[in-house]
Amino acid sequence: MKFKFSLSLLFTLVLLIISCEKDDDGGIQLEPPRDRAEQQETDNDSLMGYFKTHYYNASTFDSEGDFSVSDIQINELPKDDNGTYLALPDPENNRLLSDELGEGGKLKVYTTTYLDAEYEYYVLELNLGGGHEVYHTDNIKINYEGQFQNKIMFDQSVNPRVFSLVPGLQGNSVE
Repeated sequence: MKFKFSLSLLFTLVLLIISCEKDDDGGIQLEPPRDRAEQQETDNDSLMGYFKTHYYNASTFDSEGDFSVSDIQINELPKDDNGTYLALPDPENNRLLSDELGEGGKLKVYTTTYLDAEYEYYVLELNLGGGHEVYHTDNIKINYEGQFQNKIMFDQSVNPRVFSLVPGLQGNSVE
């Protein structure tokens, strides 16, 4: 009985080894990396769509205060049963993010270059100042939180991060 079982097991193993091809890639085809400039354009279009369909509690920040990230409430516009976006709720207290782009708006666009591609990024500037004058030779200490469009956080500072404002060291941590 043991002999039949051993022979059967050996035959199965040999069959498995023979049936596998060495060049079998599993049918996976790798896509070449996408051009960074093309990806930036696609991502920027996606962000513009997000800004047109999301609003924040703007009236909270119309007066001076010591606000935190948790005070910002960004919401998607309501939709009807067909999935069509409806009007901005409570326009006296809320503003579309897209309305904050441009001159005088609180959603600022900045650019940076990485690996020969220029990237745009956006900062919702709500809690600025505090009466302190900053010079280009100063360091700044900030807390931050980054979220994807679906509100899943991808990064945040646990403790304040220190950054240099010295030209040429922009964005470099000096901790």
